Amino acid sequence: MKKIMFILMVFLISLTSALADTYVEVEVDGDEIDFEDGIRLALEKGRDIEVKVKLRADEEMEAVQVKAMITGYEHGIISDISETFDLKANSTYRKYLDLEIPYDLEVFEDNEGDYKLRILVMDRDGSTGRYDYDLTFDADRHSVAIKDILLNPSKEVVAGRGLIVSARLKNYGQKEEDSIRVKISIPDLGIEDSDYVDSLEIDESLTTEDLFLRLPTCTKPGTYEVLVRLDFNDDYDDVERETEIEVLDNPSCTGSYQGNGNSNTGGVVGNVQSTLALPRIVDVIKGTTGQVYPIQITNNGPTKKSYSLKLSGYEKFGTAFIDGGSLIMIEPRQMVTLYLYLIADKDAEPGEKIFVIDVSTRDELQSVVLTANVIGELPKEEDSKGLLGNVENLTGTLEMGLIGLVVLLIVTGVFAGIAKISRQ
Repeated sequence: MKKIMFILMVFLISLTSALADTYVEVEVDGDEIDFEDGIRLALEKGRDIEVKVKLRADEEMEAVQVKAMITGYEHGIISDISETFDLKANSTYRKYLDLEIPYDLEVFEDNEGDYKLRILVMDRDGSTGRYDYDLTFDADRHSVAIKDILLNPSKEVVAGRGLIVSARLKNYGQKEEDSIRVKISIPDLGIEDSDYVDSLEIDESLTTEDLFLRLPTCTKPGTYEVLVRLDFNDDYDDVERETEIEVLDNPSCTGSYQGNGNSNTGGVVGNVQSTLALPRIVDVIKGTTGQVYPIQITNNGPTKKSYSLKLSGYEKFGTAFIDGGSLIMIEPRQMVTLYLYLIADKDAEPGEKIFVIDVSTRDELQSVVLTANVIGELPKEEDSKGLLGNVENLTGTLEMGLIGLVVLLIVTGVFAGIAKISRQ
């Protein structure tokens, strides 16, 4: 957004205190209007504006602070204050203050000084100079905010495992937004994923689809920034917000840490002695008993191994459990088949949903991203299908098969009788 600096020059003697005669000059990011009509700021909400205060006094002042504040905001006062400094007589000082304009700042149509920009100059003696300016704000045509960043399973992630990220968005602008690109990344690890929000109406809030980041198998433990970026208004506008995760040590990677990697690749940690096979995508019909993912785990090693299975990311759209338990023992050179049952909630939104299964041993970890394609409810007469299929149809099929078998036996007997008579 193009910034136009305007200067409001005011020569005032404070009416509220014994503060020395002070010259104050204020600069604010925005569009300049006539001072008597107030200051009209055409600013993007959710961004910082810079308030520059230049001041000079005819007498020396000690322990001075400059405070800038915007009053009239429904949820509090927007403010910033300078560090303490000594002001020498007839010397000019410049102080820079930042004020963050909230996304939910109400914009009024009458534009009659709805807010106050207040500049306070305070010294050690408690003397205060106050300078007030009327403010109005223009509503943004395009303004989308990232209200929150959601992390699953948590803000602590073991190296090599997957992290599911979604964001809570709200449209504060005057225009409906189409094709909002949502990009998540961990810049220090070089991994990212992205998706699109088709439409976000005025004043509408929504949570994005889950996006997946797989941490490199031997990421160095520590704190990492997770960045969410939105591009909208045909890529003319963007907004970013960040949060942090704590990457925990993977014991199998001690001494061989990685600093970057690629998302959605790999997933195996340690010396690979196990094979994991299961379908990556399955259709799940909501309103039924769900669907099954068969999981085949093969222990290719020479010794018995204990396997731990953990599911994450399904909670937003359904329930899931593993038949056979989350902890199993597999003999060497043996394969075991388990079954992951997934049931979509009746109110689940149709579409592809991702979740993760982690299969680990003492020295291995495999994280697999699974997809559940949630589709609409079946007609009422078909509601009983679920995992087992329609029992009624199955019974009918068996009956028809039995009738066919009887007919076949009769025909065979007739032909055998005719053949016997012919030989006689």
